[in-house]
This record gives sequence, C-alpha cells and structure tokens, in this order.
Amino acid sequence: MARRLSTIRFCAAELEDLHGDDAVQYWRRECRLLADELLAIGCSEAEMREQVMAFQAEVQAELWQRHQSRLSAGAVSQ
Repeated sequence: MARRLSTIRFCAAELEDLHGDDAVQYWRRECRLLADELLAIGCSEAEMREQVMAFQAEVQAELWQRHQSRLSAGAVSQ
C-alpha cells in the first residue's frame, strides 16, 4: 500500500506539470505499466481493469486534493 500511495502521489505531481499530449501520453504509459504488472502477477483481465480504474480514481482524487490545497493556501495568503 505504501508503494501504491507513493506512486499515486508521484503520478499526480507529474500530471500537474504536464499538459496536452504530454499528459495524455504519460497517463497512458503509467496505466499500461500498472496493467502489465497486474497481469504478470496473475490478475485476471477483469481484476486488472478494476485495479487500474481504482488507481485512476485515486490519482484524480489526489489531483483534486492538491488543487484544493492550493486554493486554500491562496485564500489564506490574500
């Protein structure tokens, strides 16, 4: 779980700095890497898809949390 949390945070940080096609390419690559890892350890196709979807949701939640933190910090400094 600690590795997954660090991966989620790392991906969110990378995506914050990327835009357009670079962001899309990075995101697809990361999701494909996770899918390949899950299949390699014996997950079924359905389980792999479920895990990748959960990962995507967690990264989105992390991005949202980072965004909210920046908004809050901006409100405090004004």
